[in-house]
Amino acid sequence: MLITVRPDIITKAQENGLPVRAFWLWHYAKHLCKAGGTIPEQALKDSLKAIGISKSSRCDWLNDTVKIGLFTLEVSYRTGLVYYKLASWAEGAKIAGVERLGNSITMELGEFTSGSWKPKIWAGRLLQLRGRDEKVAKISRDKRHADGGAVLIVQERKAKPISRKTLTEITGVSRRAQQYREKRAGVEQVENYLIGQSGMGYQPYGHDKEHPGHHVHGGVEMLRLPNSKSIPDELNISNSRSSTRRANKRLKALCKSDAIAEGETFPRMYADNFDHALALHADGVMFPTGRRLPSRPDEPIKQAWQRFAYES
Repeated sequence: MLITVRPDIITKAQENGLPVRAFWLWHYAKHLCKAGGTIPEQALKDSLKAIGISKSSRCDWLNDTVKIGLFTLEVSYRTGLVYYKLASWAEGAKIAGVERLGNSITMELGEFTSGSWKPKIWAGRLLQLRGRDEKVAKISRDKRHADGGAVLIVQERKAKPISRKTLTEITGVSRRAQQYREKRAGVEQVENYLIGQSGMGYQPYGHDKEHPGHHVHGGVEMLRLPNSKSIPDELNISNSRSSTRRANKRLKALCKSDAIAEGETFPRMYADNFDHALALHADGVMFPTGRRLPSRPDEPIKQAWQRFAYES
């Protein structure tokens, strides 16, 4: 059974010093009540007991969710039952301090309720930020013919490089914690190199002392880029943007902040392939060549990138 989670909310809550288990419980309750916005108090407690959560933990987590506003206690005047009203995705994002939501992630419910749920959430956050290597099939209109018939287009997407320093700035998670969680979650590292046309001078091998990441191998100039990540297949990102768009529209109304305006754009450093880089019309964008560099069996995969030069 799959559960829908939003790792950006959980990681932001942890960064801001909020009780992370309260957000875990909120996600779990939203899974139980499906499309509804309320869940009976006793039914939630029974479900937590069934998956091995102790009574003291149940009480502490429930108190935290009510205290920070993820749950609101309500009483049915007709039946006398006590219910919890659950905050929406937008309301939960505002409480956590998220300014703009990414697409949701699906994972196995058993993984989410296990003791190793935090590393899996971290892997999901990496998937939200930089994606994975995949091929996506889309149906589009054929512009080459007058009748405009439907054609199947297969787009290849690549996981984009991201440095440890950038991840720390975005999530507040230290370098050491990142490495630990990725190892626990089964995330594999992929090394990336920017390939130049020729080596530095005539030397077939060597390093630039002023720039340690810049070196020559076999007469080819190479610059070390940040690693990209190979995320386990059991984690999947939603391709539907409609629910996320609605949540962000609601979040914008709640926050009343220009920082989450839908028209906001950021300069792109990496493209999925050459055609994608060409469509961006921007100098300096890097794209994967599809070529892998030689590596030993015990080393990470090494893939080559090139810098795009746009000529008008």
